[in-house]
This record gives sequence, structure tokens and C-alpha cells, in this order.
Amino acid sequence: MAVLPNAGFGAGTNMCTGLGGNVEATNRVQRRADRMGYGALLRITTVVGTTCTYLVEGSPDNVAWVAQPLQDLPTAGGPPGTLTSATFVITTAATFWKLLPVDIPWIYLRVTFSANTGITNTIDLFAY
Repeated sequence: MAVLPNAGFGAGTNMCTGLGGNVEATNRVQRRADRMGYGALLRITTVVGTTCTYLVEGSPDNVAWVAQPLQDLPTAGGPPGTLTSATFVITTAATFWKLLPVDIPWIYLRVTFSANTGITNTIDLFAY
């Protein structure tokens, strides 16, 4: 498992490309400690398959993990999604955006997949 640093200021870090199965994403992200009060965007691009359940977790030390609150990215003119730290399910091939809000204290971030029936995932994190 690689831990990739993210410089913040909108920089993107690839967590996995074309990954399937019931596994953790190939890479974990480490954001700059001085950027702790800033939000982040998670882009999940799915291909083929039927369904996959996702869990996004953060950690202060890359050892102890806790589910992170996130929400769907608001669409043009639409309201924001509900803030929740529960798992979420994707059932279609498309690109999905999740917003990790401001002031959520994590330095390391990981995404795990479960109940995956053939979905292939590419995940990128953009930290601010």
C-alpha cells in the first residue's frame, strides 16, 4: 500500500486506476498537515459491473481509521447532498463526485470497496 502526498491547493492524487474486487484502493493519500481546515473532492469513475459499496475513512496517523463525513457534490442550481459518514453504493457506470467538507480532521485518507459485483474503479482526490 503506497501513501502518496498531496500538496493541497487543488492538487490531484490518484488513489487507484481500473481497480475491481473487494479491496482497499491501491494508494492512500496524505495531505499536508497545514491544510487541515480545507475541504477535498473525491472523484470516483466507474466502468461496467453491477454494484459496489464504498467506505471513505480518514486517519491522523495512518493506523487508527474512522469513517469520514462526506456529501454528494451539489449540481448546478441543486442543493448539496446530505452529510453522512455511512457507506454508499454505486450501481451505474459514470463519474461521481463526493465532497469532504472543510474542518474535517484527517491527514491520511483511504477508500475501500465491498460487495463489488464487477465494477472497475478509478479514484482521484483533489485536496484544497
